[in-house]
Amino acid sequence: MKAKTRILLLLMGLTLPYMVFVLIFALRLQEQSFPRWFVYGAACYFFGSILLFPFLRKKVLAGAPALTVEEQKVQRSSGVRAARRMGYVWWIGPIFYVLSGELTLEPWWASVLMFCWIGLLSWGSFRFARNLEAKAKQNAI
Repeated sequence: MKAKTRILLLLMGLTLPYMVFVLIFALRLQEQSFPRWFVYGAACYFFGSILLFPFLRKKVLAGAPALTVEEQKVQRSSGVRAARRMGYVWWIGPIFYVLSGELTLEPWWASVLMFCWIGLLSWGSFRFARNLEAKAKQNAI
């Protein structure tokens, strides 16, 4: 089994219990609203999954077969394209926000904070793509 498949199965394994819990809970109490603890429980579960994922990832990938050089090149080039695409995707929300006319100066600091956060995420995506591309070029030599 490839490493990508193993990681996908790990992510599904971490997400599936929560999805089943939500569906059972939603089907039982269709007319009632969710209790307050449910939102906090969901946040704790997802943060716990995020913290647990790196440790489980190492164990899952320990037995995975190594990639060939050609597979590594293909994976890195697709990773560079995906990171660049993600850098552009971060700006879709703020562009719609500005074009819809909802950019008001009521909480001006919230708008400034949003644009700074989006800029940081976009910059990080492009920086990651540049570093990944440099690593691919270095290994190609």
